Amino acid sequence: MLSLMASFWTLAGGVFAFANSVSTDVQPSESPMFSRYEVASTQRLALTPQIDGRFDQEEWDGLNTSVNAPTTMQWEPNKLFLGAVVPVGRDIIFSLDLNGDGWLVGDDNVELRVSWGDGAPIVRARRMDAMNRSMPLWIEQPFLEGMIRSAGIQEGDRWTLEMAVPAVSEQPFVLGRTLGIRSDDVARDQPSPEAFMPRSCTLVFLRYERGRNIPGGIEWASEYKARTVVPGEAIKVRMTMRRTGGTEINRAEMRTEGLAAAFTKRVELPFPAFDRKGRSFIDYETSVAPDATRGFRILRTTLKSSGLEDAVLQTSYRISDIVDFEVTLPNGLVTEKDSRVLKGNVILRSNTLRRVDGVFTVGVPDDWSVARNREKKFIIYHSRGTAKIPIDLIAPQNARGVIPIAFRAQIGDRTVSSTTYLVIR
Repeated sequence: MLSLMASFWTLAGGVFAFANSVSTDVQPSESPMFSRYEVASTQRLALTPQIDGRFDQEEWDGLNTSVNAPTTMQWEPNKLFLGAVVPVGRDIIFSLDLNGDGWLVGDDNVELRVSWGDGAPIVRARRMDAMNRSMPLWIEQPFLEGMIRSAGIQEGDRWTLEMAVPAVSEQPFVLGRTLGIRSDDVARDQPSPEAFMPRSCTLVFLRYERGRNIPGGIEWASEYKARTVVPGEAIKVRMTMRRTGGTEINRAEMRTEGLAAAFTKRVELPFPAFDRKGRSFIDYETSVAPDATRGFRILRTTLKSSGLEDAVLQTSYRISDIVDFEVTLPNGLVTEKDSRVLKGNVILRSNTLRRVDGVFTVGVPDDWSVARNREKKFIIYHSRGTAKIPIDLIAPQNARGVIPIAFRAQIGDRTVSSTTYLVIR
């Protein structure tokens, strides 16, 4: 398992941007986390791993090439995925500057410290509040800790971490988002730096496309009718190439990486000629096996040219359930002595070209109840259409904590489920 990690750390270093602000008299050189933080690529692709503690081939995207504790990072809408391989006896610390505006700026900076104990990772989360720049404070985040999913395995003198982190601010993790990140491994008994100590984070960008070794005079873009495909159906992606220089390309190889490699097609073809406008089109069309695992996957296109290093073009698409749940519930809730009604909406979004008929249900904890649309039939007539279902939840007296709200759609013999967490402070 751990040997698979070695393939992640051969990527070339990227371009680094730093956003830092020191609001005390402490010199940067005194901070153990002020050193330059290098990443394999600042462009982070949408890619969904399985949180099981095992690093499968091409399941993760390498972040930092540290020999001692290499790390990984990728994303999907509203979620970050972080991974690491850590020596036994040491912790891994991820520092997230969610606005990418500097560590000692605002209240958007989060530290995730993960230890190994009792056969599993132990995650501790806290937020840096630097709104008062002369007195930054750490604020513990038990709600976030309860929402993070993690898994790991210890083998020999190393342990692994795979972790899914939900959006922790009003700004979700979406395409185009910029944030700062760094990772550090520390001795298990070593305390984290004090609140006033600066940290140097590298800016990274959440993307659907990324290229490497692109020949001079070549531009490219990916085109989709839809970026989602349901298992058992097919997806088509067009790679549009534009030549502005004299580079010749001989062949193209196209395949889906990682967890979807066995469920999709691999093709190799001569590179098609450029037309009078300097354009060339490479189409990748593949059916997706019915038992394919869900999540964002990466289509890799390799371009081969005589005498040049292979160019690699990557674009993310999603193997999805037949419907998605888009949930809107109240934010900023606080505990109240009386029971109350919380109103929300669920949009069922179809990912198929076919009509969808089903039954929608809502599940809540035992001391909660659903006053409206606990169970409701729905029909989505149009290709990739939607159905909107309003819901009313009744919260009990003194409700507090991270409340799981479960949604399910029964569509023929298919069951699609999702859980949203309602936070009441």
